Amino acid sequence: MATVYLAHDLKHDRKVAIKVLKPELAAVLGAERFLSEIKVTANLQHPNLLPLFDSGEAEGLLYYVMPYIEGETLRARLQREQQLPIDDTVRLVSLMAGALDFAHAHGVIHRDLKPENVLLQAGQPVIADFGIALAVSNAGGARVTQTGLSLGTPHYMSPEQAAGDRAVDARSDQYALAALTYEMLTGEPPHTGATAQVIIARVMTEAPRSMTSARPAVPKPIDAAAQRALSKTPADRFPTCGDFARAMTTGAATRTAEPRSWVRLAAGVLTAAAVVAAVAWQRRAPAAGANLSSVAVLPFADMSAAGSDAHLGDGIAETLISALTKVPGLEVAARTSAFSFRGKGDELAQIGRKLSVATVLEGSVQRVGDRIRVTSQLVSVGSGHTMWSETFDRAAADIFAVQDDVAREVITALRGRLLAERTAVHTGNATRDPEAYDLYLRGRFFWNRRNTADLTKAIGLFELAIGRDSTFVLAWVGLADAWVTSAFWSGNAATALPRARVAAERAVALDPQLGEGLATLAYLLMVQDWSWSASDSVFRLALERSPRYATGLKWHSDLLNVLERRDEAMALLTRARDLDPLSPIIYYNLGYTYETEGRGDEALAAFEKALELDPGLPAALEWVSREYLERGDTAKYFDARSRLDAVSKIAGARVEVLRRAYVIAGREGVWRAQLAAANTQDQPFDRAVWHARLGESDAAFRELERAYATRSIWAPYLNTSFLFKKSFRRDPRFLSLLARMHLPESTTPDRPGLEGRGK
Repeated sequence: MATVYLAHDLKHDRKVAIKVLKPELAAVLGAERFLSEIKVTANLQHPNLLPLFDSGEAEGLLYYVMPYIEGETLRARLQREQQLPIDDTVRLVSLMAGALDFAHAHGVIHRDLKPENVLLQAGQPVIADFGIALAVSNAGGARVTQTGLSLGTPHYMSPEQAAGDRAVDARSDQYALAALTYEMLTGEPPHTGATAQVIIARVMTEAPRSMTSARPAVPKPIDAAAQRALSKTPADRFPTCGDFARAMTTGAATRTAEPRSWVRLAAGVLTAAAVVAAVAWQRRAPAAGANLSSVAVLPFADMSAAGSDAHLGDGIAETLISALTKVPGLEVAARTSAFSFRGKGDELAQIGRKLSVATVLEGSVQRVGDRIRVTSQLVSVGSGHTMWSETFDRAAADIFAVQDDVAREVITALRGRLLAERTAVHTGNATRDPEAYDLYLRGRFFWNRRNTADLTKAIGLFELAIGRDSTFVLAWVGLADAWVTSAFWSGNAATALPRARVAAERAVALDPQLGEGLATLAYLLMVQDWSWSASDSVFRLALERSPRYATGLKWHSDLLNVLERRDEAMALLTRARDLDPLSPIIYYNLGYTYETEGRGDEALAAFEKALELDPGLPAALEWVSREYLERGDTAKYFDARSRLDAVSKIAGARVEVLRRAYVIAGREGVWRAQLAAANTQDQPFDRAVWHARLGESDAAFRELERAYATRSIWAPYLNTSFLFKKSFRRDPRFLSLLARMHLPESTTPDRPGLEGRGK
């Protein structure tokens, strides 16, 4: 239907693929109708779906723009290898099934799934042209047939599609996925022939021969699953593509004929040097229909007499979340969202609905002397029945073994005994020193509070953990994260960022496969080095290795925002929110991104949601206070500033000063009070903000030059600033700064009075 060109995107300095529809097809469709239809697919964001960057019409030609994927198509691999390993086929099918189910849940059917439309990037499948065939069909209707083009490919076309039924549904894509599976395992599609007409006739009338006749090593359950998905009647297929993939996975787990069994591949996923297993990401259904293999791990209750072991209960839960996330096919609620239910007394059914999970793991921990007791139970939120429960009484030094046992039993309950027994469960990461581990858990406990005093505590605890075990990689990551966060709120970024860099580089050196360490390093490449391209590359590598790491997605969205890639930034943030739907910092970042797009009401709602989840989050308090001031809601403004005073050392002028300033001179008085506070704290970027707000352009540019010279941590956000008026941002001095920093010109709309900080 089209010709594909490799092109260079001059604005974003990147390679892209431009697909130009054939002129005869474009003439039949018409630009307006086709571009309207293609919008339906433009918002599909999934790691195994190729996104749509842009679309348009030029001189009668219709085109759409996609990312350029380094790698090859599935067709190229099949031509080279003919038959793929069974394990790899099951993995690829599982990931593609997750992507298809995600699109189907959004009402979009592919209709033309084939090896040419599956790209392989670093071993991961990415489905291209999703919904393009549907857009062509809807836009052109019966007229498309006049061009001689077929919507669908005969080898992979479902019988109902071959019969010309326009009302095909998700089960047609399942048929195509099964046809791909058949070819990957046997070397040829389920039906072949000399012409398209012969192939279609066989699709309509003949049953595919058994895969085991062509390749005896294919397990019979896999063959049976594929045959069912290839049924002539859609009602005889699996309910979803995911159900087909799970039947394939079960079949692979029973295989003993080949030494490279799927179970053996799964055996290493929880070790410290775990292989990176890409788990298909999808927007979860309501709890009533949630996948049984989905779980939320709540913080374990502290049962100690003094109430001093809350960090230990949090740590056990956090470690279990990290371990269980690596199990293929197991959906695990993110830590921030699960922990938001601490002490709220919600019924398990409510938790299940809010987190879209079918089961909840809860428990308690009690330490007495050198002994520790951990109780835990796995509960079905639908029935309320306990699926598994256990109490462990061990020496405190055995905490790692206890966590391993709990993880193994949860896997058993959700995924089956065979997988659990063959999985080398190890929930600790690079330390077996109980005291180092205890210090690390305390550090994460305080880091998650994200205020100045607790960040200082976290840094000290991570350093103590490293002092006991210098190879403890998670402690190095924690230390790097704490210094990065502190840099934004301590007022001493010049000291904090170099220390964060040392810790992040040490973490990456200890474990180059750990996505969390790479994400922190990528963020430092942005805010410390201003190396936009390098930062983008490292972020992509980090998220390839840890695709469900919501903090990494959030930080990457920061970079894309300053590079004026707003749609990509919002897509990452939306994905981060879906992975961690109750994270306050992610809602803060959503608010910030809405502000850069001039969507003030949505921004305010996001900031307020962040504060609902964490009333003491400094970044959200500062931003929401500015919104309230601009809207004239002084009561809420001063309330937010009072709360900000309590948690931040660089909140600007204290609330009492601001009250007096407002009484004397209104909002301008507030701005001058903030400028005076910035003068005492030696914050040139802040001074530039307030000078600009007061209309003092020359002074503002002097301070911006100082911010540039001192490499202010805020300078990378220069072109996203809407406190600087559009006329200010068009000043040659402003454009010169952007050019020297290699940043694109700002497209941020005027939204006076708002400028952000805090990550």
